[in-house]
Amino acid sequence: MFKVTVRYFNLIGDSLGKKSEVISLEEHSTFQDLVKALLEMYGDKLRELLLDEDGSLLPHIRVFINDGIMNPQLGEALKEGDEVSFFVAVVGG
Repeated sequence: MFKVTVRYFNLIGDSLGKKSEVISLEEHSTFQDLVKALLEMYGDKLRELLLDEDGSLLPHIRVFINDGIMNPQLGEALKEGDEVSFFVAVVGG
């Protein structure tokens, strides 16, 4: 087991009622494993914010791992101490 810090920004944090938390994952877990664990914790509330009907991240969701933007289709492996941040991209003027 190892731990990662998950940070929730703007609409996601507001909907979950928290800005961050520490999640324990099994060794060799990937970003997809983290999302699965979060969906088990928060159910439809989080699913509607993050995923489309096919289970892919919505196009306006941005994910950063340790300050670098991530491509969620790559199945990126996570490790102890990683920080994963979820943002809703905001546009307008």
